[in-house]
Amino acid sequence: MSYLFTKINIKQFPKTQPNNNHHSYQLNQDVLLYNQEGIVQLLDFNQGQFYALDRIATVMVSSLLDQGIEATITNLSQIYETTEEEIRSDLTELSEVLVNKKLLITRDSLTTKPQYLQQFINNFFLYILKLIIALFRPLINPQSDPNSLTINLLLTLSWLSFRCLGWSRTITLWQEWHQHHINHTVDKQIIETLDQKIKKAAASNPLLPIMCKERALVGYHLLRTFYHVPATLKIGINNDPFEVHAWVEYEGMILTDDPTHCQQFTPVTNYK
Repeated sequence: MSYLFTKINIKQFPKTQPNNNHHSYQLNQDVLLYNQEGIVQLLDFNQGQFYALDRIATVMVSSLLDQGIEATITNLSQIYETTEEEIRSDLTELSEVLVNKKLLITRDSLTTKPQYLQQFINNFFLYILKLIIALFRPLINPQSDPNSLTINLLLTLSWLSFRCLGWSRTITLWQEWHQHHINHTVDKQIIETLDQKIKKAAASNPLLPIMCKERALVGYHLLRTFYHVPATLKIGINNDPFEVHAWVEYEGMILTDDPTHCQQFTPVTNYK
């Protein structure tokens, strides 16, 4: 099942009063910028929404992230043959809308947040993940291949991770969790069996709505921890209708979802 994003046009946002701020901006940690044929789309993995920018907003946002406010104002006033004051007003309005929607953040805001607290939460959550598996694996999964109990436990942990930590922090923590020497190869039959186990466990979970991202994260994790192979977690989009989807690939094989379904999506990022 794909992770569906809500399409919202930037022109529908409420207007805000311009102010002459001079902050530098960057994408929020769970936001992906995807440029398709010159049109920017912002994918918010944390909120589960998709924002489409028109051509002028695309130019503004791309330049703002790449060159900063002042250079953007100077360049756009020349491109569109208008005054810098008008460009500044439009750019300020647009940037405030995107900040309010938590798509952009100012770099100044990063320095005011208690980074030590965030790091403590990350380390604590990683410790809990490792502790749970360290305690339960000898009891429920002493064999070399993951069984259904382990897979169900990991699906639950991945669901909790995404909702407590968001997309980026979850991926980062799970990558730290499975830092192993990756140089093995695995028989195709083992991979296919693992794929079926994950899909069956996800479909039969009676309590949690296990989506493609949880299946993909668990498949990615198991391939790299149990089998020590260089699996890749991929994120793709489909524009008609707009959907975002996650799956796993290893040596040309697609796991955690039907390959025909995954081939409908254009990959926009991956995690190795």
